Amino acid sequence: MSLNNQQHKISISFFNDKEIRAAWDYDDKRYLTDCLPQND
Repeated sequence: MSLNNQQHKISISFFNDKEIRAAWDYDDKRYLTDCLPQND
């Protein structure tokens, strides 16, 4: 079984009371994004 050594650059930002997460996937050469609402 081989280990998966993926590298990601991770950025977390806030926009309109939402948390935006982005990670750069070097293997696929694309951004992976997620948007989470803020919990009050």
